[in-house]
Amino acid sequence: MSNSIDNPILRDSNLRREIITGSNEERRAVETIVSHFKDHVDWIDIIETPVDTWFEEECVIMGSQETYRCVALPYTRTSRVYGKFAKGRVNDNEVFIETPSEDTIVFIEYPREHDLAKYVVLELIEKYNVSAIVFYDKTPGLYRRTVVNYSPLYSFESGSPVPIPIVSVDYDSFRKLLEKGGYVEIDVKTRMVRNTVGRTVLFGINGGGSGEIHLTAHHDHWFTGFSDNLVGLAILYRLASNLKNSWNGPDLVLISYTAEEFGSPGYASWYWSWGSRYYLELLEAKNYIEKVVADINIDAIYDYPIEIYGNPVLAKCIDKISDSKSIYRGFDNMDFDSYSYSLYGVPSLTLTSIESLKPIYHSNYDDGRGFNYTIIDDTYKRIVEVMKCIGSNEYSFEAFRKYLINSFGDQVPLETKTLVTKTISLINNIEFIREITKQFFTTTYTLGLKQESISGIFSDILFLNKILNNIEEYRGRVVEAYCLNENILYLNTGGGIDRKELLPVIINTMIRRTTKHSKKLNDLIYTAINRMKQCN
Repeated sequence: MSNSIDNPILRDSNLRREIITGSNEERRAVETIVSHFKDHVDWIDIIETPVDTWFEEECVIMGSQETYRCVALPYTRTSRVYGKFAKGRVNDNEVFIETPSEDTIVFIEYPREHDLAKYVVLELIEKYNVSAIVFYDKTPGLYRRTVVNYSPLYSFESGSPVPIPIVSVDYDSFRKLLEKGGYVEIDVKTRMVRNTVGRTVLFGINGGGSGEIHLTAHHDHWFTGFSDNLVGLAILYRLASNLKNSWNGPDLVLISYTAEEFGSPGYASWYWSWGSRYYLELLEAKNYIEKVVADINIDAIYDYPIEIYGNPVLAKCIDKISDSKSIYRGFDNMDFDSYSYSLYGVPSLTLTSIESLKPIYHSNYDDGRGFNYTIIDDTYKRIVEVMKCIGSNEYSFEAFRKYLINSFGDQVPLETKTLVTKTISLINNIEFIREITKQFFTTTYTLGLKQESISGIFSDILFLNKILNNIEEYRGRVVEAYCLNENILYLNTGGGIDRKELLPVIINTMIRRTTKHSKKLNDLIYTAINRMKQCN
């Protein structure tokens, strides 16, 4: 345990502060990180990454001649608003204001799933045309910072800042403002900077095998960012300091990404993991992505259980680190940098404990309090085990086949069965699994506070199949589903529409999506055959 506590990354004051992509603080943090790693690696490189960034300079709320500290949420613009205090609430996935007025400043509790905050914002603006929104958490003294984008979609290309101030206060301030009521004023000063530069740092350890394994974390973070993600960076440091002279597998590239929390150009609504997406775009453009054997990502490590997200082809490696202290969650999760690798077909996994961290996630309380230090050593050992397994090419094609079989079952249209059967029949080497992952791994989700999402191969069909098999649960709802930023379904199940009317709509949509994927799969097979002919 002392090894973990004494890790220099966790003690360095240049790192134990808010580090925003593209900032002077990030530049200093990168210099600090390099100084810690330089004696333990064979080479270092820095990838300058184009980012659009944002900074808070001041945030205060004034009410009844008292001033309270607040925290601005990105991408709030500089503004000053004056309005009447009102309390909001979420009830049965709808947002309400108890006493709305023309100039309402609404105070509302953070949803447990913090990413849903943007849907609270969108609904409050649309339904009530509020002047400002103040989130609070019931934990005393806790402030939280969550990016809120003024778009209901998750898009890599487009988005926009919110048109009104969105801020956070601690619970004590909220209670005092609630008691006094009346009018309040919010004064926010922020700075938005376009076309600046974030810095991703690469550290290389030369191995004795072919290809390279990426070991990834991120250094940008809100507040102190202890678990999210100084701990990840500390584990990378330990890997580097212990493995330089003993590792003989594939080359290792340890990467500390910028712009994981936000920074995507154009203030895109898929604002996170931009640093990893940008770097992989560079590798793809140089035809280098095939050399990346796998990615092992570390993010938001706090306490047990350790949650594992990973490509089923890595099942043998995942089995080696699975025990009573861990949970396998599924293929991959859109919240992590490993997802960027999956989009390029690279087998990847993330080790996290995001569920245990959620009560203090993206807050000033993520400063090491309550942290279970034994989890650092444990996570380190699990990563080394996975690295050895990947270095030995212990892939599980059968696990990938079973994943597809179990995902779809028998209750799908014949066309979809044919697509899945053909895909399964082709899974006999890692190159084809990589190509299937690259072409067909996506996320499908619904909009709104009752958001659902599925990530996986043919996620759009998986999602439609879920609705088909649970149609009664969707009765009375408007279901608008997107595969990334492509609309695939708009279903209004209210107004007395019965099951017999709904089922053909869903089934026909499944068939259309299946046809689209079948064409792409056939093109993939045709390309593979031509390559084989050229080789012969």
